Amino acid sequence: MAYTVGHCLRADYCGIAASKRDVLINGGDPFVCPECGQPLKPVSVTAGGGNAKGSSTVLIAAGLAIVALAGAGAGIFLLRPTNGPAVALQAAAPAAMSAPAAPGSVAGAPIVQTALPQPVAPAGDILLRISGFNAATMQLAPRLAAAYLNQSGDTDISTSDDPAAKTKTVSGMHGRTRESIIIETTGIAQKLQDLASHKVDIIILSRRVTPTERQNLAGDVGDLYYKENEHVLALDGIAVVVNPANPLREITIAQLRAIYSGAVHDWSELGGAAGPITVWSRPPGSGTRDTFLKKVLGDALEVPIAAAHKVDNGPAIVAGVNADPNAIAYLDFINAGASRALAVQDTGAQPLLPTQANIATEEYPLSRRLYFYHVNAPTNAFVRAFTDFIESSSGQQIVGEAGFVSKNVQQVAAVAPATASDRYRQIVQGASRLSVDFHFKPGSNTLDSASYRDFERVVALLASKHVAADKLMLLGFADNTGSPATNAAIAKERVEAVAAMFARRRMAPGVVESFAAEAPIADNDTEEGREKNRRVEVYLRS
Repeated sequence: MAYTVGHCLRADYCGIAASKRDVLINGGDPFVCPECGQPLKPVSVTAGGGNAKGSSTVLIAAGLAIVALAGAGAGIFLLRPTNGPAVALQAAAPAAMSAPAAPGSVAGAPIVQTALPQPVAPAGDILLRISGFNAATMQLAPRLAAAYLNQSGDTDISTSDDPAAKTKTVSGMHGRTRESIIIETTGIAQKLQDLASHKVDIIILSRRVTPTERQNLAGDVGDLYYKENEHVLALDGIAVVVNPANPLREITIAQLRAIYSGAVHDWSELGGAAGPITVWSRPPGSGTRDTFLKKVLGDALEVPIAAAHKVDNGPAIVAGVNADPNAIAYLDFINAGASRALAVQDTGAQPLLPTQANIATEEYPLSRRLYFYHVNAPTNAFVRAFTDFIESSSGQQIVGEAGFVSKNVQQVAAVAPATASDRYRQIVQGASRLSVDFHFKPGSNTLDSASYRDFERVVALLASKHVAADKLMLLGFADNTGSPATNAAIAKERVEAVAAMFARRRMAPGVVESFAAEAPIADNDTEEGREKNRRVEVYLRS
């Protein structure tokens, strides 16, 4: 198959340009960058993949060592780096390599080449070292490591546990060699230090790296906000749970703030039956605690430290709450199944339960992203290969099987919020919603790192299902910080920017509408809430 190779020169605006990656465009497709839409500069390549003078068209041989994973969004990538010249092809969807779509349906997306570093022989046959937080380390990372080894061709895969060292080792036989992926649990500060000193290859966090941490580490690892270094491993939610006998069915963020700041001590103050509130929390150093208190208390400190039960074990928290009619606690969504969760309401939004769909769109107020980071241009080629696997539909299927909310795009019933206008309701009536909202970099019409990959997943889903482009509907929203006219203009600019991205993939949406600051899903008085409200929702007409 013939491709034209080019470079995007908008390094100040476009991630592909900033990474200096080659872009491979199918013959006949527009010769523009698939991320920012700017015209590409043609380059030439040699048979081995390097730039050279001559023709700017390259033939990709079928004999490349590639593995194609089934399912929308799986793409094509090298699971195991080889020592010879290799090119990793990241396809937007399997459909991009199949026969042309039927008339009136979505065509395949162009393929972007991702240069894979030359592999380094791992010391002691250790392919990767990963540092995670408790939930991801114990329930998710080992499963991903085992699945990666399995799809790489390893046999006799096993997991050993060293509780004293807080380490798990996932190993398998590759030929006559036993190779391993080491997974350990450390605190956030230690994770960042180990990444900077290259003691670990990948770190998993239950929150995003802060701007200060990003700045302090930039000289050692590169820009951790750059989308090639920052990835969303999974989505999770923090459930607020009470005893089954508690008559309360929903709670506001303000009420949670009153409970965990010590301002409220009795359930009768919240409309419940009289009784002292038994507060359960997590100990300092817990990522779940940090996320919960940040979302609920902001920068304030937790006050009732002496009164609160502090347990860093989900099942123990559930058992304690179920045994005490006056108890309230927060815990990871994946551990909340045996307890009764409350619907949580943010200011100006509607109360929502921590369901898969509400967490997937990040509309549930206490939803969170699980991030993983690696250094810029890692010299260990297994870092990129493992990352590609995690981002694939097969990797994300493992995420879902482990109890987290995966990034694989699903179709769910469209339900207009109670605050929606008649126009909003009419547009989404009878449609299905995709389990993703697009969000943007601050002050920009450019998608953030997670949403950029979500865009590729939506493209893959539509291409694999041969969905007619005019069935796609994009609805844009803004926060309320500006005048109504300004908010409407911003929402319009952003939804049209996303529509243009689809159009460049020959998927021009049939409906592109903006709704200004209507139907907020989060508190506009907080920066995090405003970021959530600046969104584009995605629907498919029936």
